[in-house]
Amino acid sequence: MLRNLKHIALFILLFHLSVNVIADTHTSKQSGDWTTGATWVGNVAPASTDNAIIVDGTNVAIPNGGTGTVKDLTINDGGVISIGNKTLTITGNLVFNGAIISTHQNADIHMNGAGATVDGTGYIDLTTSKADKQYFYVDNNISFLSTADLLFTSCQIQIANSMTLTNNGIVTIENGILGGNASSTWTNAANSTLICGNVILATGILNASASGNTVEYYGAVVNDVKLPSSSQYYNLTISGSAIKSLTGNTDINGNLTISGIFDVTNANNYKITLAGNWSNSNTFSCESGEVEFDGSGDQTITNTNTGTETFYNLKVNKSAGTLTLNNNTTVLHTLTMTQGNIVSTATALLTLGDGTGTQEGTLSRTAGTIVGEFERWCSQTGFAYLFPIGTSTYYRPVTQTFNS
Repeated sequence: MLRNLKHIALFILLFHLSVNVIADTHTSKQSGDWTTGATWVGNVAPASTDNAIIVDGTNVAIPNGGTGTVKDLTINDGGVISIGNKTLTITGNLVFNGAIISTHQNADIHMNGAGATVDGTGYIDLTTSKADKQYFYVDNNISFLSTADLLFTSCQIQIANSMTLTNNGIVTIENGILGGNASSTWTNAANSTLICGNVILATGILNASASGNTVEYYGAVVNDVKLPSSSQYYNLTISGSAIKSLTGNTDINGNLTISGIFDVTNANNYKITLAGNWSNSNTFSCESGEVEFDGSGDQTITNTNTGTETFYNLKVNKSAGTLTLNNNTTVLHTLTMTQGNIVSTATALLTLGDGTGTQEGTLSRTAGTIVGEFERWCSQTGFAYLFPIGTSTYYRPVTQTFNS
């Protein structure tokens, strides 16, 4: 019995020692090739099951014919990995406060450890003169930590079939996100930010409804705004010099910020339902769509570009709070007031219609008051034109009928 216990104890000790060997960490001491011992402290290059740390001031290159597989990889601020035309495979966690770079075609990075994490404030730049894009492959379910503030320039992120990338931090991706199949998923967790300069998952799922998260479409590329799961964004930002278009009726539970060119149509006129504030410093093309304000708190409409915001159909459906117009606001077709007051500030005017023809404008009111200045186009005789004005406390409407 004692002999058996000794054998078991020896086995556990040997197993423990073998785990320590597998988890060896190698730290760069100078610039050089990944596979050259002299590059590393201790003069031993990391095996594929080892961890590696690239320190400030060192540039470690993966040579042709060399291995590019590592478990946990840490790149300190000022450290660089040059991957040439090779594939860098990370089976554990990645922290990059420095850079991963390449100027060659076929330079790719693979993250294939289940539950692995990515952190840091660095960048990945896989710029090449070739037309082909280089990739950061997500081969398993991984997450970006809340402390991450990462830049992916000149490379795309590709999420493998049925895998999920959960973003808890701030991630900027120049060349977009690809999905392997319809179940490939990007999830923006609470208070995270995704800033993307190209297509987001033409194939795949975007989850963007978590509280406080933001998705921004930027860049000089004409782009569709991805319809997320349940059609819900929290905060949505449109920036850049090219048109960004809706692809379906979209519910925004937070704020909509327009600093680029935003179009509600993509062969259809889609509806925006907004629970937060509307801020436009560039161009919004209303087409024939509708914007509904349905937040349960105070909301604002602000236009700092032309000083006038124009909607085709505008609906106010607020269970609580007010909709405040910080600038002139025009409703071309139909103003629907279901519940909630519209407050027009001293410098703002609410206008219904745009002429006496087909753009005279229609008012449909169930409840709510316009507190401030309101004008509407009138062209019919014998028709009772309602001006649903008053104060925040009292409804004091005016109904005007013209005989000539």
